[in-house]
This record gives sequence, C-alpha cells and structure tokens, in this order.
Amino acid sequence: MPDSLPVFGSTPVSFRLSHGLVRGLSLGEPDSPIVLCLHGWLDNTGSFMPLLKSFSEFGLSQHYHFIAIDFPGHGQSEHRAGMYHFADWVDDVYQILTQLGPRPVILLGHSLGALVASCVAAAFAEKVAALIMIEGAGPLTQSSSTTTSHLRQAILSRHKPVVQKPRSFAQLQQAKAKALGLSFEDVAAIVSRGTKPWQQGMIWSHDAKLTWLSPVRFAEQQAQQIIKDIQCPTLVLLGKQGYDQIKQQLTQRSSLFHRLTQLTLTGNHHLHLQNNPQVAAAIKEFLVTL
Repeated sequence: MPDSLPVFGSTPVSFRLSHGLVRGLSLGEPDSPIVLCLHGWLDNTGSFMPLLKSFSEFGLSQHYHFIAIDFPGHGQSEHRAGMYHFADWVDDVYQILTQLGPRPVILLGHSLGALVASCVAAAFAEKVAALIMIEGAGPLTQSSSTTTSHLRQAILSRHKPVVQKPRSFAQLQQAKAKALGLSFEDVAAIVSRGTKPWQQGMIWSHDAKLTWLSPVRFAEQQAQQIIKDIQCPTLVLLGKQGYDQIKQQLTQRSSLFHRLTQLTLTGNHHLHLQNNPQVAAAIKEFLVTL
C-alpha cells in the first residue's frame, strides 16, 4: 500500500454539514476564484489528483483555488445515518457553497458529480459562475414505463447482503482498475483514499448503502427543464470511449444550454484520469474565456 496519497502541495479541508463531516483537499490561492471538484459514484477526491497535478503544472493553482471533496459515504467523509438520495447530494453542495461565501464558484464535476453540479447550477444560479461537466450532460432519467419495475429493483437492492472479504491493497487496486478500464497507476489515488485496514487485509471504506439503487429518477422533460435553467457558461467534456448514453443525452439536450462548449477527447468514462493533460488543457482554455 502506498505510504501516502500524492496531493501535490494540497492541504486537507473539511465542511461540517447538517448530517456530518465532509472532507477533501484544497490546492491553490485561497483568495482566488474557487473551483469546487465533485467526483463520481464510488470514487473520491483521489480521482481528481492527476488533474490537479496538471492544473498545478499549467500554473492554474496560482490563479484559482481548487477544492475537491469526498461526497458523504465516500473516501474520508462521514457516512449518512439514512439513505442516499440524489437531491441530498444537491443539498450537500449547496451547504458547502454557502460556507464558502457569497462569491459564485466554478463547479467541476465528473459523472455523478457532473449530474449534481448541473442541478446546483440550475437551482442556485446566483452561486455558480461556470459549470464544467466531465462525462455528464445533466440528470439521469428514466422512461415512465419503467417506473414500477425500477422501484421494485431499487427496494430489492436494499435487501441484498453486502459482505466484504479482506484483500490486499494490490488486489483491490486490480479490481478497481478492471472495473473502470484503467491502469493500476490511474486508480492508485482512488484506492488509497477509498480503503481501510480490516482484520488481516484491506476493504473498501465507502458506505455499502451507496450500492442501493435510487428509487426515483427524473423524467426527461424535468431534466430538460433543469438544463434550460442553467444560465452560466458550460463546458462538457466527453471521452471518445465514454458512455454512449451520455453522448445521446448531450445530442438531445445541447440546444437547451444557454452557453455551451463541448469537446470529445481521448479516453473512456474516466478520461480525466487517463488523459489528464489534455483534459486540463481544455479546462484551462475554457477558464480564460470567463
């Protein structure tokens, strides 16, 4: 197991929210514009470490204050006592933005983080200066015809036993790399921040309740209204080998954004880990236009 997570000059940061403590890392000038980084499902702050390293190498940490958080139940943040509902992620970010002060921030989200960021940007436009979504194009939706079957699956998912067997760090790293289609090196920071010692080995530290399906999702018409209500400049970065569903969503919704820039770069759903220099360069080019 690595001795420490590579954080490239970052410092720990935490926010006391209504349900518990959210932890993360901070990099850059505290008085500069804030970029709040929101990771994907079952990832953590570690997923932004390669990108933050590139930001630092490009000199962006001298002009921006990057804050990457672990969503509740992920990484080093505390677990919720109850369920994890999508609207609660939005509330978490709202509480953090409120604590950061009145100055609008830039939201940078990947996957789940991008979906949450889109909703925050729509509902609390006064708090968001710009929106950057990596492999995200607004909220996930479901057809009304699948409502009942999805509800059934969501309830049943809560009753499936989850038993973790202690494994070595290398085994967990191998499992994560295989699941995400990434290299050992790509997932090292995520695994380092997302595991804990148990008995004679290591186990994942995320809350098991995160694997339960959400019982309710937006209808497409609702998701499109959220997109229409995003007033700030928006950058969407997709991976050439990313999820087809997100590409289809963006094609369907792109005309609804007020100010949209979209790029497709080399990489899969986690292109910010595979191709962080190119992703960082695209974000830098977008930031200078604000």
